[in-house]
Amino acid sequence: MTEHLEGLGSDASHAPPKSTHPLIRAAAVVLLACAALPVGVAFSLLWDTIRVVGIDPRLANELHYMNEVSDPTAPLFGRDLSFDDGMILLFAASIAPLLSLPFGSWVRKRMGDPRPALQPIAISLLGMVPGFVWLATDWPDLGTPEVGFFGWVMLNGDWLVPAALGVGGLLCLWRWDRTRLATLRRAEGLDPYAAELRNRRPS
Repeated sequence: MTEHLEGLGSDASHAPPKSTHPLIRAAAVVLLACAALPVGVAFSLLWDTIRVVGIDPRLANELHYMNEVSDPTAPLFGRDLSFDDGMILLFAASIAPLLSLPFGSWVRKRMGDPRPALQPIAISLLGMVPGFVWLATDWPDLGTPEVGFFGWVMLNGDWLVPAALGVGGLLCLWRWDRTRLATLRRAEGLDPYAAELRNRRPS
């Protein structure tokens, strides 16, 4: 018995998973996806601002990206977002992940997930894509100026960033699933709760 406990060590993945109501699991996924939306929009807003200021300062001046905003409620960015809207989005983007990611990780940890943070991170990255694309499709057109590599990346961020977020999210899901399955296979030979683990594989 002592040798068996020493073999298990302190790895939390060998502890029996606790019961988590399906509604709580669903709520965690919905919260992660909803919290990621304003993050994606805010990221798109910041990317557009840096893109225009860095590539076409004259246009940035005309759009008041570089000037003092006289009316914070007037349309300023794409989708007719005002300066106030942008500040609200930035505030929401800074607060939402602080609530959704810990909650999502806690739910996965209760289910016996060996890497409880990976799935919430993946959902958050994928959830940012719609918000980013929604604003990026209404960015001001900068034409085809001659720019270096960094300028090219900034200019084509409307598709490069969503692609990077999507690939990053899928890689996190792939890594999470591999780790989860490997842990379950080890548990089958080491853990007295293996049968319970197999019946409660995280989904």
